[in-house]
Amino acid sequence: MVEIKRVNASLSERHLKQVSRYAIDKGCEWTLLTNGKQWQLYHISFEQPPQYTLVDNWDIIENDLNTLAEKFSLLCYTNLKKGSLEKAWRTKNALTTHNLLKTILSESSIASIRRSLKRTTRVAVSTEGVVEAFRRLLNESSLKELENIKISLGEKKRKKAASPKIRNALEKQEQKAVINEESKKSET
Repeated sequence: MVEIKRVNASLSERHLKQVSRYAIDKGCEWTLLTNGKQWQLYHISFEQPPQYTLVDNWDIIENDLNTLAEKFSLLCYTNLKKGSLEKAWRTKNALTTHNLLKTILSESSIASIRRSLKRTTRVAVSTEGVVEAFRRLLNESSLKELENIKISLGEKKRKKAASPKIRNALEKQEQKAVINEESKKSET
């Protein structure tokens, strides 16, 4: 179910409730709410009361082209037939706070963290020490610190992790950049 609002309209809870009612009436578990600039993809669970969950959102002005290509590829006909929305929903559910904490605080993760800390700091820490450090990390002041930590995949890993269409788009973009640089050099 798609609900399109005016470009100058800010998407609100009222709009979400409206499109959700339409979707529930028709038995549709997916809604896309947009004003042309902002796009919000929701999954509706037919519980009592029905629940709607934001699965993904993007902004055509704010996001880069690679991100937009990835987001809109969720909605292309071919990928819809391949279950792209269901995969996005499973991914969203897998990355809940509960699942992440359960994984981070598993025995194997803590053992790996202890080994890594020993390699980098040359100090052996206890399992309890690691768990207590995570408890301290999981407070509001740590959110500011998290913003200062840049987490990135290497260029090869990023390309490998991307879908073939996105990899092709990245390669074409890189080729255009090289051609543009060469043409600028030849003009001067």
